[in-house]
Amino acid sequence: KEKFNRCRTEYLIEVAALRDAQQQRVNLDEVIRKTGGGGGHMALFEPLEALHPEEKDYALRAVQEKLKMILEHDSCGNLTMNQEQLHSLGKMQSEEELNELKKNKQELEEALAKLEERCQNIKLGNAANQADNADKVHELRTENQAL
Repeated sequence: KEKFNRCRTEYLIEVAALRDAQQQRVNLDEVIRKTGGGGGHMALFEPLEALHPEEKDYALRAVQEKLKMILEHDSCGNLTMNQEQLHSLGKMQSEEELNELKKNKQELEEALAKLEERCQNIKLGNAANQADNADKVHELRTENQAL
């Protein structure tokens, strides 16, 4: 697992460096410095703190890379947002939700099939009981007439 985490991190570093070299990309440190580093609100929960140390480094690099993909400079050098990249984040979430819904649908369909089978068995059992009861009623009537 350690080898995989190291390999994954090194790959991300290399891809980010290649993208930086190929495109005029945003320098996140510069953006943070120019904007003052945040909105001044208090955040008590830091999601990255929930990760193991070996996962945290990769997650930080992945977030930085995604931010570089979202934030870009236009032809005049103004900082803009790449709407396609923002849309891709929403699409990933939608796909995950859709897969979860498909899984839930499958489970519900299986449960429904089992219930339908049980209902059918109960109907068959009731039909058999009715036939037995009809036979018993006929026997009792026959005995009653004989008396």
